[in-house]
Amino acid sequence: VIQKKTVIGALAGIIILNHDRWLPHTIHDYLNVDAAVFLGAGQETRAIATTRRMDNIWRAGMRAPSKISAAIRRNAAFHGKISLNHAPSFVIADPIYNIDRHLIGALAIGVRTHKIDALIAKNTMDIYLFMGLGMALSLLIAYLAYRDTITPMRGLTWAMDDFARGELSVRTELLTKDEFEELGQGFNRMADAIQKHEERINKYNALSKLLITTLNPKDLLQRALDKVSELTGSAAGVIYLFNEDTGMLEPYVAYGLDLTAMDTLRQGQGVPGQVAQQKARMHIKEIPPSCNIAIHFGVATAYPAEIAAFPLILKDKLQGVVLLATITNFRSDELPFIEYMTDQISIVLDNALVHENIERLSITDSLTNLYNRRHIAKRMEIEFSRAFRYEHPLSLLIMDIDYFKQVNDTFGHLVGDDALITVARIIRQSVRDSDLCARYGGEEFVVILPHTNRAQATVVAQKIRQAVAAATVPAMEGKQLTLSIGVAAYPDSHALSLEELVRKADEALYRAKEAGRNQVILG
Repeated sequence: VIQKKTVIGALAGIIILNHDRWLPHTIHDYLNVDAAVFLGAGQETRAIATTRRMDNIWRAGMRAPSKISAAIRRNAAFHGKISLNHAPSFVIADPIYNIDRHLIGALAIGVRTHKIDALIAKNTMDIYLFMGLGMALSLLIAYLAYRDTITPMRGLTWAMDDFARGELSVRTELLTKDEFEELGQGFNRMADAIQKHEERINKYNALSKLLITTLNPKDLLQRALDKVSELTGSAAGVIYLFNEDTGMLEPYVAYGLDLTAMDTLRQGQGVPGQVAQQKARMHIKEIPPSCNIAIHFGVATAYPAEIAAFPLILKDKLQGVVLLATITNFRSDELPFIEYMTDQISIVLDNALVHENIERLSITDSLTNLYNRRHIAKRMEIEFSRAFRYEHPLSLLIMDIDYFKQVNDTFGHLVGDDALITVARIIRQSVRDSDLCARYGGEEFVVILPHTNRAQATVVAQKIRQAVAAATVPAMEGKQLTLSIGVAAYPDSHALSLEELVRKADEALYRAKEAGRNQVILG
């Protein structure tokens, strides 16, 4: 016994070996083998204590096998196979010494070899079973790894491949609760952003394609407004054009609204006027009472929840205002999109207005704003062909201002121009919108009256003649203007060609001049 590194005593124990079975029984209980204590170091070495068991390989009093005795006498241990009671057994024996280190016997344990073989076979089976279970577990782990690793990766890869082929609606559904699920969510967010961007580009393209389909300003703006309203989900809209001469905003085209019920606005008046004045967009989420907009749905009328208005500006020049209304809400990301579209509309509108102006100048007389001779000649061909084909009446008026040379000689060419402008205005006011009026050359004018017979044309001609005779040109000092008019009609004048119709009207005009002027003659 040691205390603080100092030997202070000893603990001694005694095991009685002679005929005491405690040691063999203890060995058997712990190791499940038969045990025996042999006494003596000579040839008379016999077992003095053994395990008490029916199938015990040792017998009390039995002589130690010769191989064990020989080893013990040599102070050596023994282990190996021997035959005990005619049964092959595996035995281990170790010498026992007294306190004087004198050999006094041996302690031996043994077991039948068939039990060892059975144990080996059992252990072998256990090993095979363990290996089988290990292989099954490995396969299970591999499957789980495949399911949790390869399958998500493959699903994500397939989604990426489909997305790369243009299937922008594809999304992943990875519910692995790990990094793969986070990757899938990240892919979905990226796909959502790209799809929204693609949809926005498609909207731009749709509008861009639409804007190049016509150069007629009214058709252009109506189509543009319809498309913008459709793309933004707007329930109603109107485009105002800015009139530089009057400084007013005039309602030009509408979507979901009654255009005829809309007022012309000053700059600063109402939402469109404020946008025009500030040249900046406005987004109104709370509609003021002064903003009287009613959206007609055919079966019902609704009032908007929000209004957005955008100026049409090109090179800092105000062209108009686009006003959109929705019964829901405008998304915040829609406003820059709408503003971009209105910028595109401004560019195309400017081109259309320039084209319209050039076209108008090419077909109109710059002084009177009536059609010029070249354009009316083309229209006469079209109208006569139509009348001839469908057998409906067509009338032609050719008129000339009487003594116009004297007007120029007496009052000057500027007064003469005023006289031409006055006559042109009276002619335009005296006929229908569907009738065609032109300055044919000098002081000569032409009017084409579709779907009008000779008698009806005569009434129109007299109306024009009387209105001109009653008109005054201030600079002419009270001198009156008069017209001589020749009338020809198809088929009443028996003209079978346009040339013959023009000739008959011109001859009638000549006869009106010869008859004293200021009269209508039929050809």
